[in-house]
Amino acid sequence: MSGSAPTPLTTRPLLCRRTVTSPWLSVEPLTPDTARQYRLSARSGLLVTEVAPDSPGAAAGIKPGDAIIEVSRRPVSDPAVFRQIVAALKPGESVPVYLQRGGGRNEYVMLTAPKP
Repeated sequence: MSGSAPTPLTTRPLLCRRTVTSPWLSVEPLTPDTARQYRLSARSGLLVTEVAPDSPGAAAGIKPGDAIIEVSRRPVSDPAVFRQIVAALKPGESVPVYLQRGGGRNEYVMLTAPKP
């Protein structure tokens, strides 16, 4: 381990909800209760719980409370699968992310892996 302090997103424990954290954002499975709480009509997907400032997720416009429905045109509802997809991105590579926002508005954003 290096002597630097980890960012808050990398120190968050995996909870029973199977929250998964990447260096960019944290997600957990979308449940009927969380869908209702965030006014989402989606029945499956991932709820974004945190987005690191100045990260690829923030640059793409992803916000806490968004539901990620698809990544690279594939449905995603397992946080571990989402993490694998994000981890496999090459520097500078972009993938489309299909989001649903409160009130049922859907949109695509492009998530781009940072360059070294």
